[in-house]
Amino acid sequence: MHGISVLHACDKYQANCDMKNSVTFSVEILAGTRAIAEFLGTSPRQVAYWNEQGRIPCFRIGKTICARPETLRQWLKNCEAGQS
Repeated sequence: MHGISVLHACDKYQANCDMKNSVTFSVEILAGTRAIAEFLGTSPRQVAYWNEQGRIPCFRIGKTICARPETLRQWLKNCEAGQS
């Protein structure tokens, strides 16, 4: 994703210290209204407004508004289906 601020939190957990049983967790987070807006194709101001109204699935890390791309994709699908 060019130009979008994405945090990657990648952690490896190895069950019984065996590489065959290792599980990899990867979470992408869009950090900031600008990153979320670029992902959605709207303005940072609109993202902030939707967040204030509780209309978009966002959360905060400190003072930064964040969202997971997959959560936003599902939210968009629900909006398209009239389930916003």
